[in-house]
Amino acid sequence: MIQSRSNNDNILCEVRSMIKSSILMITTEKQRTID
Repeated sequence: MIQSRSNNDNILCEVRSMIKSSILMITTEKQRTID
C-alpha cells in the first residue's frame, strides 16, 4: 500500500509539472499572437 501510494504521488507530481509546462507554453503562444 505505502509503495503504491508513493508511486501515485510521483505520477501526480509528473502530471502537475506537465500541466504547468503546457500552460506556460500556451500563455507564451497567446502573448506572441497578441504582439
